[in-house]
Amino acid sequence: MRRLLLLSLLGAMLPRPAAAQTACTVSATPVSFGNYSPYAASPLDSTGQVTVSCTQDSSYTITMNAGIHAGGNFTGRRMSNGQSYLAYQLYSDSTRTTIWGDGSGGSASQFFANAGTATVYGRIPPRQTVSAGTFTDTILVTISY
Repeated sequence: MRRLLLLSLLGAMLPRPAAAQTACTVSATPVSFGNYSPYAASPLDSTGQVTVSCTQDSSYTITMNAGIHAGGNFTGRRMSNGQSYLAYQLYSDSTRTTIWGDGSGGSASQFFANAGTATVYGRIPPRQTVSAGTFTDTILVTISY
């Protein structure tokens, strides 16, 4: 069974109903970076969450796509404000070394034995020259159980 969600940076999560013996609900707290300064020497980090609750114990895998502005390339994730882009990345670990994706292109999916909450670790690299404004991206999150 697959459950698809949209995880929107600075946006909202949109669930789609699941149809199987085990019913699961999924919700998310989007990754929201707040204000980015192109002059800061350090990266800007933030976190979000994906929470899975099931009627029966069920293991599952969470995958994410590269986003709508990355051209299908996990290492090229970026948010957009019109024609201006801001590079960022999503990770499955607090050290921000494992890119959370679908297992292709240098990314890894994440397996969970029980329902619960998974933390999404976000990072914007420092010293990017961008215009002022609100930058967004949308990530498709897939829950397979």
